[in-house]
Amino acid sequence: MHRTEPVEQHCAQEAMPVDTVQEELAAGAPETGQEQAARPAFTLVPDWVMLCERIPPTAFRLWCILRSMQFERGPGIPPLTVDQVCWVLPGVNGKPTSRARAREALTVLLGEGLLLDVSAKGTGRSAARTYVAQDRPDGSMGWSGARRKLGRYWPGWRG
Repeated sequence: MHRTEPVEQHCAQEAMPVDTVQEELAAGAPETGQEQAARPAFTLVPDWVMLCERIPPTAFRLWCILRSMQFERGPGIPPLTVDQVCWVLPGVNGKPTSRARAREALTVLLGEGLLLDVSAKGTGRSAARTYVAQDRPDGSMGWSGARRKLGRYWPGWRG
C-alpha cells in the first residue's frame, strides 16, 4: 500500500476489512510469513523530513532505512558498523555507498536530531554503534507539508 493511498481504497482493492488494516497500522501488529510475502513492508515518513532542505538525499534515504529497521521485526535498530551502513545504503549505479558518504549521512542525521547515537561511552569509531531514529527535529522543521510548500509556488521562483 502506498502511504498516499487511502486505507479504505487499499482495503477495497485487497478485499480486506478496513478496521483490520487500520488496527495493524496503529499497533504495528506482527504478520505471519504468508502475510509478509503477500504485502511488502512500508515505512511512514513525516512530510517535513522529505521536504527539509538541510537533509541531503543520501542522508534522507539512510534515515528511511534505519527507521524501517527500528520498527521492522525487532526491538530497534541493531548495532551497526560503518561498513554495514555502506552495505544497506544503496549507492550510485548499484554499487555500495562509500564510507565517507555513509559517515557524512550519519553526521547530518545526528546533527539534525533525526538520529541518536545511544552507544556506550568510549565506543570506537569503527565499532558497531547503536542508533535510534527520531521523528522530531532539534531545530525548525521548515516546510511541514508538501501542499503547504506547493501553495507558496510562484512562476518566477527560479529567478
